[in-house]
Amino acid sequence: MAYIANYHTHHRFCNHAEGSVEDYVKTALNANLKHLGFSDHAPSLLLEDQLRMSFNELPIYIHEIEAIALKYQKEITLYKGLECEYLDLNSDYYRKLLKQVDYLILGQHYIGRKTQKFTSSYALTTKTDILTYQKEIVSGIESGHFIMVAHPDLYLYAYPTFDETAKHVAKTIVTAAVKHNMVLEYNANGIRKGTRSTKEGIRYYYPRQEFWEIVAEEKKCRVIVSADAHRPKEIYDEAIAEAYAHLLKLGIKPLERLDIKNP
Repeated sequence: MAYIANYHTHHRFCNHAEGSVEDYVKTALNANLKHLGFSDHAPSLLLEDQLRMSFNELPIYIHEIEAIALKYQKEITLYKGLECEYLDLNSDYYRKLLKQVDYLILGQHYIGRKTQKFTSSYALTTKTDILTYQKEIVSGIESGHFIMVAHPDLYLYAYPTFDETAKHVAKTIVTAAVKHNMVLEYNANGIRKGTRSTKEGIRYYYPRQEFWEIVAEEKKCRVIVSADAHRPKEIYDEAIAEAYAHLLKLGIKPLERLDIKNP
């Protein structure tokens, strides 16, 4: 099982990561990766946080990736991507982004699509919260705009226990992923965030063991390991190796790469 591709890579344009496009490419080459996709957080008129690029920065972001892709074209294939929440009620927003980049990742860091009163997915503590997360993730999967779901188990970050509602959310997301042939991401950055004590024992905030046990039960569910790198050294580190070990223990064989049209 080879680690040859990563499509979840951040750098300076998300305002909470370090390094240039070329810094990440050099690290990827040292790790023998063949495919590297950049996926800084997409600009948004709805979200006012500072952890994403502006619309004015998007052309610069694209140009930088294209320039470095040309420089290293004989050594590695680069892709232009963006990580987005599925919050905008106008699908033209996603279509316009896809005209400029190669792919979109669904990373639901906020919920509130119907009301536009957004709540951080890191702060979901009630059954209503996580059921809303489930509905919005499923809607995003069904939209056809995204190539994979980043950290699909993020709804468990602050939720106190893996109860029947949490289990229902997991099963619903996995069922939707299988139905629509959507890839679910096993996110190594969650491993870097460490563990906490839960009613089920010591667990990572994410990836959550209980969620991925449900994934393992559904043999048709497609899974990929992502670095979710915010520093060049995170393109390949101990968290990546640990992610593969966890999946192997669960009997899940992750994809080596995704089928993205050559940029």
